[in-house]
Amino acid sequence: MNGRTAVITRAAVMAARKGVIVVNSAGNDAQLRSGMPNTLTAPADADSILTAGAVTPYGVRAGFSSYGPTADGRIKPDVMAVGTSIQCADAYDPTGYTEGSIQGTSFSCPLTAGVAALALKAHPEATAMQIIDAIKKTAHQAANQAVRPDNLYGWGIIDAQAAISYLGGGPLSSVPQVLELYQNYPNPFNPGTTISFNLPAPAEVKLDVFDILGRHVKTLVDGTFPASGGAPFRAAWDGTDDGGTKVASGVYLCRMEAKGNAGTEGVLIRKMMMLR
Repeated sequence: MNGRTAVITRAAVMAARKGVIVVNSAGNDAQLRSGMPNTLTAPADADSILTAGAVTPYGVRAGFSSYGPTADGRIKPDVMAVGTSIQCADAYDPTGYTEGSIQGTSFSCPLTAGVAALALKAHPEATAMQIIDAIKKTAHQAANQAVRPDNLYGWGIIDAQAAISYLGGGPLSSVPQVLELYQNYPNPFNPGTTISFNLPAPAEVKLDVFDILGRHVKTLVDGTFPASGGAPFRAAWDGTDDGGTKVASGVYLCRMEAKGNAGTEGVLIRKMMMLR
């Protein structure tokens, strides 16, 4: 695990040197090989790729997620993404989905690769290493000067919008801006979650939480906002109602109503799952 020996690691490095953004799973051997200096699987040890470990929907490292350092002392994994309680297409039901038992860094890896693809779409002029650097430097631990990157979380949990914004203006401003309510993160959640929304132009915004029966639970946002300008607005919900009482486990609806000029009028809804 020194980044130079395993054949597949050498192949990953060759691809990276040709300008390919290589994203790879850290591995699922942390518990299987507990106590060893590192539990990485090749090519996670490559020095010019983005290695993804797994966290739970609550942002806690999954116990199986492999850790570093590499044999020559480099930090691995680089970043983390959700790798447990995954919802995916059912292998036996063409219209169904399965979740709960699906887990692994094989799922956090494509989520990380998706962020890399979004960043590259917004900034086609960026090099592979610039994309990787942006994703690492905008992950949740990188922003905290009191916390240094480590071999359990790397630089931390990825943030797609922050990575895109990190790469600067110009091409980012050419990304089409639409009225959008993003899926809350984390989801499922306990005790709190963050909801983000995008405005292509100034608008009056009301963001409310309802239970599955349509009863009002809490108002999170009620005011006038300018255009997002590429970086979404964020609102936090701490899992309480308007009276400050903690809500029960279950499905809740986040409803955004926007009133403004053409393109900023509309009602959008997202489902959220509270787990106590």
